[in-house]
Amino acid sequence: MLNKKSLAEEALLQMENLEKVVAENAKGILASTMKEEISELVKESLEETENEESEKMEAWEQVEDDELDMDAETDVEVGMDDEESEDDVTADI
Repeated sequence: MLNKKSLAEEALLQMENLEKVVAENAKGILASTMKEEISELVKESLEETENEESEKMEAWEQVEDDELDMDAETDVEVGMDDEESEDDVTADI
């Protein structure tokens, strides 16, 4: 009977050791997998941030271009008014 009890205790100890090893392996696998996942998420986040910054810069450049175009149109309109005034003066003569 003592022999059966010692075999059962030994089997129980082996099972406990096996559980510990499996748990440690699972932690290692989880850590490795999560490291890869986190790296991918960081990479995607950085790409999104770069894209957003790029879009903001493009929008800002477009606003600046539009302002330059509006300034050029205003200059042309002012120039036309000056020419029209000269025509009015010569027509009166």
